[in-house]
Amino acid sequence: MPSDYPKINVGLLGMGVVGSRLAKYLLEETTCSGPPSISNLNLKSILINDSRKQRSFQPPSGILTNDPEEILQDPTISIVVELIGGEYPATDFITKAINAGKHVVTANKEVIAKHGSLLSDLAKKAGVALKFEASVGGGVPTIGPLIH
Repeated sequence: MPSDYPKINVGLLGMGVVGSRLAKYLLEETTCSGPPSISNLNLKSILINDSRKQRSFQPPSGILTNDPEEILQDPTISIVVELIGGEYPATDFITKAINAGKHVVTANKEVIAKHGSLLSDLAKKAGVALKFEASVGGGVPTIGPLIH
């Protein structure tokens, strides 16, 4: 049963182990229905570093890019998922996404540990969400209230 909710375009930064699995899930999952769910998410673009690299999942080539600006400056992308890891360029990409009015999801422990407060403030000012629960796991019940 198709959802009556509009599609939400997603840009994925990084296609390592976790990014590949997420891409596969977003591109192949069609069984959800009802309120906004996974079926409402449209994986529009994926940032990769090496187009020749063999991956556990090979998405359609038309959505792959090696230019982060194609995702960060695309006005039709509402959510950016950062899964490249490391402090830089991930911090810069997250900052640009927030400043462009995009919601951000990250599992990047280093970025959140070093820049979480600043990024949270930027997101609040931009009126977008910064979701980082995957980066802190069991600390979420403690950390969330402290930075909001």
